[in-house]
Amino acid sequence: MQSHLPTPVVKFLTSFSFLLFAAISMFWVLWAYPPTKNYERLQIFQRNDADKKPAAMPIAQKAAPAAKRQISIQEDPIAAPAPTAAVAGTPLGKEGAKGGVAGKDAAGTDKKTMTPEHREQLESAMKLVDTGKPTEAVPILTKLLAEDPNNEMALVELGMIHLLDFKDAASSLPFLEKALRVNPTNQVVMTEVLGAYEEMGQPDGGMAFLQQLHEEQPQNKELAYGIGKSYIEMGESSKALPFLADAAKDGTNSQAVEKYGQALIANGSPEEGLDVIRTLVDKAVEKQKNGDYASEPDQGAEKIAMARLKVAMALHDQKMPEYEQELAEAKKLLKTDEAFGAVLEKLRRDTFL
Repeated sequence: MQSHLPTPVVKFLTSFSFLLFAAISMFWVLWAYPPTKNYERLQIFQRNDADKKPAAMPIAQKAAPAAKRQISIQEDPIAAPAPTAAVAGTPLGKEGAKGGVAGKDAAGTDKKTMTPEHREQLESAMKLVDTGKPTEAVPILTKLLAEDPNNEMALVELGMIHLLDFKDAASSLPFLEKALRVNPTNQVVMTEVLGAYEEMGQPDGGMAFLQQLHEEQPQNKELAYGIGKSYIEMGESSKALPFLADAAKDGTNSQAVEKYGQALIANGSPEEGLDVIRTLVDKAVEKQKNGDYASEPDQGAEKIAMARLKVAMALHDQKMPEYEQELAEAKKLLKTDEAFGAVLEKLRRDTFL
């Protein structure tokens, strides 16, 4: 039946209905999936040539860690060298004695050191999970673990099947915890262990497990860093201090050094904290003098500039005018506005990882 309404009225009603539907949809999404309330502050100031006032980059939001598939081997550029001994209480696996990727414990088996048969089993299980058949993947992974109990990737995949697909946090923990014992440097798995305990209504249980693991492996600085970082994210920077102090001790983990300095500032020791963060600049300059960046001088300049910007951020947060000098030095190192902007963007990404 033909409409008797004028064409403009029909167009108006159609547009209004669409806008109303879009508005209702938006509010429903915001209600069902509220934005993450966990914010970390990032303030990097650039000199505005027009009015000579610092223009702040917008405060970014740290996204909640998303559960992902196939997360077992963490690509971590700051991972510590693999220990030569097996994890306490965990015997060497069949392939583990051959060694693994940097940052993995010798007890673990990664994809590079698996037998062809085990690699095929793992890939088959992952394919089943990816095509929505996690139940069929379980017996394959169970068989693989019966033959290679310390296979990190299989442990994590089975743990994630229970956690994500079966919605059974309690059943995921034996697999995820063992994976973390095999490779305590895997901070992605560490986050999943903490999340599983939280889902069970036992938020303290995750930290208790990590601390027990740290007591077993007090020499593992990556583990100490992960615990300290977790406490920071929980808003308990005072509890993070001893772990971050341990992780930052030798200065090789720049993120640990930075977070330790920030934790000291947050706990009423601003001068000590700033001194710790300033060591990032000293370390970068020392590396440049030692010729670490001889083949890539631009990379050396970027590293020093990045360190100076971190110092500038800390100084600015303490309302100390010296931050302007650090910014000027960083900009001088990078020479162009484009290079300076690129480092600022990199710093923003690194801060919210």
